[in-house]
Amino acid sequence: MENILYLIIGLSIILFFLLIILAIVIIKTSKISRDKNLRRCPTCGQILEPEWNRCPFCAEDKKENLIDKRIPDLEPIGYILVKSGNERGNIYKISKNRIKIGSGDFNDIVIKDKNVLPEHCEIELRDKKFYIKDLNSEGKTKVNGKIISESELKENDEIIISNYVFTLKVLE
Repeated sequence: MENILYLIIGLSIILFFLLIILAIVIIKTSKISRDKNLRRCPTCGQILEPEWNRCPFCAEDKKENLIDKRIPDLEPIGYILVKSGNERGNIYKISKNRIKIGSGDFNDIVIKDKNVLPEHCEIELRDKKFYIKDLNSEGKTKVNGKIISESELKENDEIIISNYVFTLKVLE
């Protein structure tokens, strides 16, 4: 009788471990099938949203094919890519010498965030160089992690406003 009890306990333990292994295999298999459905940029590996036909993170594809419906079709002089925040994946054309960023609806780039001022900052093209100017947000505008009041912007610089991260892409 005692041997049967040990046999049942042993089989129960083996069955328990087999169920755990089966659960792990099922979880891994479902993750692999989910990952197969994700599109990734072949250059930077970022996950691409289904509606994106270009990677906004590395601008791998030709810049002239990037389209944003909020700014009229003028020849762009650069792009602002939204890398994080609620607008992640959006691409804004820079089609004029000065654009404003803020929470007010009158801005060229509108950020609906309680930590963003109505007129937060502006980006300006002067002498073929881009500059960013903080508009009295008291240190809430950063470029590459550093608080700025005004700074020159270069290709791929990161502009940080609240929990939003933007990247500048310059057309020559």
